[in-house]
Parts: sequence; structure tokens; C-alpha cells
Amino acid sequence: MFEWIKDNIATLIVGSAVLVIVILAFLNYIKNSKKGGCAGCSGCAYKESCQSYKKSKKKKD
Repeated sequence: MFEWIKDNIATLIVGSAVLVIVILAFLNYIKNSKKGGCAGCSGCAYKESCQSYKKSKKKKD
């Protein structure tokens, strides 16, 4: 078991780092969604009913 870990330590470290980045991105997406924030979909079919779109449209006027 320890031999396998020793042989694959670089892969385990890189894989763990990628997993942490994906989890943080997902949590940030959920946080923005709960606040009513946009996920960045400018071509979204529902943008007219989106609160973030309405707020940004008012700021431009």
C-alpha cells in the first residue's frame, strides 16, 4: 500500500489540487446563485426574468 502511494504521490497531489479547484468553483457558483447572481450566461433564454439581468439593465439606464 505504501509502495503504491510512494510511486503515485505526484499524481495524487495534482489530482487533489484539481479536485479542490473544482469544488471551490462549484461552491462559488452555488453562492452566486443563492444571491441571485448570474452564472455568466449572456445568451440565456431566461435572462428577461433573471433578477441580475434586470438590475444590470437599470444601472445602464
